[in-house]
Amino acid sequence: MKMSRREVLACLKQLTAQGYVKIEEKNICVCLTELGRIRGEECRHRHETFTQLLEYVGRSEERRV
Repeated sequence: MKMSRREVLACLKQLTAQGYVKIEEKNICVCLTELGRIRGEECRHRHETFTQLLEYVGRSEERRV
């Protein structure tokens, strides 16, 4: 991902405000909160379900990109 430092910091600030991550040890360590873990698992599950749907209807891997 080609993101500037400013863009990364803005995203981290937004994720922190929403309660998905916490920044520890003088901005060195970024950790998921429990809410972040739950939300991540939900996103992963939706992605896998959608991928399975595409495979079921016959869309090839190359065409999904």
